[in-house]
Amino acid sequence: MKKLFFLLCALLVATYCQSQISDYKELLNNDAPISDISLIKTTNDFDQNNLTQNEIDIKIKELIYNSKTQNNLSLDIPFNSKKLKYVGKKHPNDYLTFSHDAFTTRLNHLNKECEIYEYDTINIFIESKDNKNILNLFFTLRALTIIKVKYPEAYSKLIQQNISKNATSYILQAPYRRPSTLNKNNSIISFDNSPIDIAASTTDLFFGSQTNIGGWDYYENTNNLVMSIDNETILGDQDTKGSKPIYKFEDKDDNYFNYMRDGLIESIIHEFVHLYITNSVSIDEKSFFINEMRNDTTDKNFDIDVEEAIVLNTCLKYYKTKGGISYEVLNFYEKMLQTKQEILTKTFNYSDKLNLQRYYALKSLSKSTAKNFEDIYFLNILN
Repeated sequence: MKKLFFLLCALLVATYCQSQISDYKELLNNDAPISDISLIKTTNDFDQNNLTQNEIDIKIKELIYNSKTQNNLSLDIPFNSKKLKYVGKKHPNDYLTFSHDAFTTRLNHLNKECEIYEYDTINIFIESKDNKNILNLFFTLRALTIIKVKYPEAYSKLIQQNISKNATSYILQAPYRRPSTLNKNNSIISFDNSPIDIAASTTDLFFGSQTNIGGWDYYENTNNLVMSIDNETILGDQDTKGSKPIYKFEDKDDNYFNYMRDGLIESIIHEFVHLYITNSVSIDEKSFFINEMRNDTTDKNFDIDVEEAIVLNTCLKYYKTKGGISYEVLNFYEKMLQTKQEILTKTFNYSDKLNLQRYYALKSLSKSTAKNFEDIYFLNILN
């Protein structure tokens, strides 16, 4: 009886989601351009004109908490229109501060003009204002809105992370080592074609001026935290990568819209955990170790196997605690984690020297009670 109840609930959610997706499909495939993002409507739209930013946030939070389902796929909520700022069509370097060689090396995929928006201090880059890109923008605003309400730890610690403030506090408490930088962060979400699969991330550090705290000198740098989402693989028509292997619909638009309403939330949190590792080397010993090992020539697969396993495990534990992520997404990434674990748990029968070194290094940087894979290949940052 209980199983039947859950099946009926799942069927109702799926039916409701497909109804919503049909409206978005019409916008995606319509020849008429979406001239204004406000033309994309939700069933819970309300007049925001006479409300303050904070009042709008409260109203949206109420809509989410009072929703009949907490499944992210079926949350049909607006974004806070007063937080959205259109910066213009320009080269990223004309808006934010990057290092001198950023656009000839790690950010060469952004070495062009793009449509730049700012939302709640987060920068969003889309390639144009065609319907697909405007929908990408809309669903990114929706995802950020949901993350801020339902996954507040991820929003504050990862997406709006303030390592400069944390590091300053950490320095004054006599840390295990003294960092040389205090990074101001620019969080960037870009739709482009740089990821190998569905999403990827990288950072760019611009060295700034020197300051002194407690008699020690530090550089106040700008760290650009760049998450990229692949414009093509999210569209759902590629069998081996992107949104189709997750949702498995024959209709590519179903894969695309399910991803944008559900998987995108996971992708943002996941990639910003990777970015946290890079950015928190001053205040987190395990992050420092992972960051150093990325370039270790004696362990060339560390980032592919170890770091990815740590990020997957950290995120999956968090999603299961908070709820809202679909079975399809959880199942897809649980299988990926299982594959990583099978590679790495040769450690436990002492048959692989490299895995043994990884295991003991990570164990020494984990809680004293950590004894198994789930506790050792894990970052304690989202509690």
